[in-house]
Amino acid sequence: MRLFVIAAALIGSTVAAAGQTAPAPAPSAAPPAAAAPPAAAATPAPSTPPVDCRAQAQSKGLRGQAMRDAVQVCVQEQRLACTKEAVDKKLSGTARRDFIRACAGRPGKGEPNKG
Repeated sequence: MRLFVIAAALIGSTVAAAGQTAPAPAPSAAPPAAAAPPAAAATPAPSTPPVDCRAQAQSKGLRGQAMRDAVQVCVQEQRLACTKEAVDKKLSGTARRDFIRACAGRPGKGEPNKG
């Protein structure tokens, strides 16, 4: 009986540990430029350079909660820079939303909201 309980606990902890690992990122193929929606084509190109926040945090040697915090701050700073650029270009409405999404590097840029 004791062996069964130990084996069950070992299997349970192994399954829990395997469930916490991050899945490998799926390779994404960029769609051809001709398939871009008309709203995205009308959006001006951002001049704010993209930032790889995760790579920056890893290069600083951060791990765990400190890394998550640094990535979150970096992403918000990038979004703020894009918002400031949109204000400077006097964009509003869906043009501003699409511009910020494209500038901040969010997936699904130019697509309508799905909520």
